[in-house]
Amino acid sequence: MQPATIHPSTHHGRTAYTFNAQAFANIETSQGFDEAARVARLWVRHYFGFEAGIEHCAIHGEYTGWEFSYVNTGDTYDETIVRRRNGDWVISSWGDEYEALEMKYAEETGQHQCNYCGGWYNEETANYHDHAL
Repeated sequence: MQPATIHPSTHHGRTAYTFNAQAFANIETSQGFDEAARVARLWVRHYFGFEAGIEHCAIHGEYTGWEFSYVNTGDTYDETIVRRRNGDWVISSWGDEYEALEMKYAEETGQHQCNYCGGWYNEETANYHDHAL
């Protein structure tokens, strides 16, 4: 896999940068997730110009296979490095990744998310808050 040259959105004021997803996968395979995460933080510092920490996000707030990790670069939809639950390393935003994960979760489990409280329920009426009444 060839490294991809990414051209960030102009509102970030950054120049183009190179991202090699396979390199991160190789580091994780040979040295573990913690080392790959450390390198991801260094990459963000080099290309984006600031320190950032590693965060984890999960459906239900539980780590049951429905989660991902990312370098926290600030706002929900800021570009960052994300490690998806399948092990892929990508440039995305944690907001976009979470929305995609919610849709995949609903599709695979048949559950529906309440628009009022955010909880996940099996019944179709979750959008009408019947569970909260």
